[in-house]
Amino acid sequence: MKIEKIYQATPSDDASILTLALLFKRMAGELCEMTDTCKNVEEALGAIIGTPDRPIDQPIIALQGLDRLRQSLEDLARLSNLLARTKAFSSDTISTQTIRDNIVLEGLAARLTRSESIPNKMGETDQDVIWT
Repeated sequence: MKIEKIYQATPSDDASILTLALLFKRMAGELCEMTDTCKNVEEALGAIIGTPDRPIDQPIIALQGLDRLRQSLEDLARLSNLLARTKAFSSDTISTQTIRDNIVLEGLAARLTRSESIPNKMGETDQDVIWT
């Protein structure tokens, strides 16, 4: 798996910053959501294996979560690598644009860099097969 930057996000307010503590809290929330996806995939595989002659639509949809899970893990690995190798942190903040520049999934970048005044929607799940 490559964790190098592979996507350039759309320009936005470079002056916006995020505390590292808040970023790590949001990353932890994303990782918790990914564990839920893993659980759903495990249950889907169990349902499919239990009835191989007639797959159920819902488990198949849950299996499609593997793609989003992989992409999210790659993005978080890329961001973690950036944080580990960055020696330029003179404070406990990071530019939201720097985060966006290193994240492929637009939805993940938005959740990690959103304004602190916007309510946390970590519990909501995406319904689309094409993840942002």
